[in-house]
Formats: sequence, structure tokens, C-alpha cells
Amino acid sequence: MLKHFVTTAFLREKDSHRKGGSVAIPPSDFELHLAQRLKDAGVLGVQDSTIPCRVVRLRTNGLFYLRANQKALSYEQKIKLLTIESALNTALFAERYFLDANMASELDLLCFLNKRLFLP
Repeated sequence: MLKHFVTTAFLREKDSHRKGGSVAIPPSDFELHLAQRLKDAGVLGVQDSTIPCRVVRLRTNGLFYLRANQKALSYEQKIKLLTIESALNTALFAERYFLDANMASELDLLCFLNKRLFLP
């Protein structure tokens, strides 16, 4: 599902810049930012490195938690899961922070990330 989101967002961006492109709605900066973070996390990686996991939404605050179905994970697999989880939760925080996250510019999103990452 995440792989499909990332692929579709980048295809819509590429198509929107092409002369005579399709009528697909171009992705917002918010969608592109999330897609790039998920791509950097390795969502588009090869199928062999797929980690079987479940996505859990915590009842208390609605945050995403990725629960691995394997007992033992390598360090790289743990980092990959945590990076994906971080991207999803950052998107959730941005949706709560902005009145309409899809209307936020890339600069707004970067300022938001700096505020979130470097809290005193």
C-alpha cells in the first residue's frame, strides 16, 4: 500500500510537468514530502527485503506503530521499520498542525519539521 502511494505520487508529479500530460491532479507538496520520506526509508526497495509487519494505530493518541511479525530482526530491518514509522507519524502530526496539510508549501513543511525535531 505504501509502495503504491509513493509510486503514484511521483508519477502524478512527473505527468503534471509534461506538456499535454493527463488530467490527473498533481500531488500536493505534503504528498510529495511524505512520498520522498517513505522512498528514503526504503519502501520502494526490492521485495526480498520486505519485513512482514502489521500497522497498529494506538488508541491513546492515534500514532502509528509497526509491529514486526518476526521474532528477530537485523539492525537494518529495525532501522527501516522505525524510519517508515517516523515518516507516517510525522505526516500525522503535520495533518494535525496545519489547517489543511495539502495546502502547506514545501517551505511550511520544512519549518514544521525543524520545529518538531528541535524542540527545546
